[in-house]
Amino acid sequence: MDITVNETIAPRRLSDSWLIAGFLTFWIVGCGDNSKIPVYPVRGTVLYRGEPAEGALVIFHPVDQSKNLKEKIPPRPSGLVDSEGAFVLTTHQPTDGGRSGDYQISIVWFNEAVEKEGGLGQGDSEHGPKPKDKLNGKYADPKRSGLTATIMSGTNDLEPFDLE
Repeated sequence: MDITVNETIAPRRLSDSWLIAGFLTFWIVGCGDNSKIPVYPVRGTVLYRGEPAEGALVIFHPVDQSKNLKEKIPPRPSGLVDSEGAFVLTTHQPTDGGRSGDYQISIVWFNEAVEKEGGLGQGDSEHGPKPKDKLNGKYADPKRSGLTATIMSGTNDLEPFDLE
C-alpha cells in the first residue's frame, strides 16, 4: 500500500508545483507591465547666451518623490542637447519621455578635459584630466538652478531654457 500511496501523491505534488510556477510567472509578467507608471513625450531646448548648448546634459529631478514609494531612487528623466539646442527626455527607453509631475532641473555641460601647465590639470596621472563644466556648476544643483518644469499627460513642448 505504501507504494500506491507514494505513486498517488507524487503526481499531485508535481501538478501543484506546476500550478504555483504558472501562477508566479503570470503574476510577474502581468504585474511588470501594468505597474509601470506611464511616461509622456517631452521636448525642449537649451541655449547658452542665445546659442545651442550642444552636448549639455539635462536632468529632471521629481519634486514630489512620495508618488514613487516602491522605488528607492525614482527615475530621473534626462536628455542630451543636440547641435540645434534640442533635447528629448528618456526615462526607461530612448526618447520615451517622463512621468507627469513637477520637476527641478539640473544642467551640466562638460567640455573636453583641460590640461594645465606642468601637469594633467584637475585629473590624476592614472585617469587623466577631469572635464570641466562650461557652466561652472551654476545649474548643476537642481535645488539652486532656478530651472523648473511640469510634465503633463500628452505631448510636452517646453519653453526654452536660456542660460546665462
